[in-house]
Amino acid sequence: MTVKVQWRNPKKTLIQQTFKDLWTLEDYHDLVEETRTMLDNAQNTSVDLIVDLSESITLTADLLIAPESPERTEHECINRVIVVGASNLLKTMMKIDDQLVLWVGQHVFYVDTLEDAEDLALRPMAPKPFRMEPGNTRPLEYTGN
Repeated sequence: MTVKVQWRNPKKTLIQQTFKDLWTLEDYHDLVEETRTMLDNAQNTSVDLIVDLSESITLTADLLIAPESPERTEHECINRVIVVGASNLLKTMMKIDDQLVLWVGQHVFYVDTLEDAEDLALRPMAPKPFRMEPGNTRPLEYTGN
């Protein structure tokens, strides 16, 4: 399998999605469903999601033809999404239309390495003061500070 999702810690506060080599939109949809099931069964109300694209060679532009509905892809348990190795194309897609991707209305951070993602996931994050509406999301770059 070229995509995989797993809990990263025993407390179940961190999920990692890994995309390797070539993957299909069907793989992506299956991963979304599996992640949603994990989140639905989580005992925690705050879960960080690491999306590791560092070894993915599938064109992320394929996601343009398969937009997800927010009801299917967002989840109230997701605290922040940390994307590892995102291409400039994916970052641009997120900035142009955040409804096309998995992380609608969430706090999105981009990092270069899995180590940076783990470091960021360990840092406390202030509670979300309000629910952001789609279109008002501003993905952020993590500088490691």
